[in-house]
Amino acid sequence: MDKKDQPIEIVGAGPSGLAAAITLANNGYHVVVYEERPDVGHRFHGDFQGLENWSSEEDITHLLSGMGIKINFLCQPYVEGDLYGPDLCRVPVRSPLPLFYLVRRV
Repeated sequence: MDKKDQPIEIVGAGPSGLAAAITLANNGYHVVVYEERPDVGHRFHGDFQGLENWSSEEDITHLLSGMGIKINFLCQPYVEGDLYGPDLCRVPVRSPLPLFYLVRRV
């Protein structure tokens, strides 16, 4: 049996689980997503999430577009902010490229 014929099971139909399922399915894998709630994403309706953008050379918005995910939602880039270490010492961070995009879940 080919590895792509064996189902890949993903627990949780949140943003990460669905993005993983879409990526795997677009690459020919059989994917099964399990979600305990009857309405996907309802628990996060109206809140915000940051899509990190510093761990890849390609901008996350381009990666999402390449997966077929349209940016038709609030997706605000942030290029600066403050980080705090265990000693609560503030470290200002600034980047010429977006560090993350603030996304409003609807």
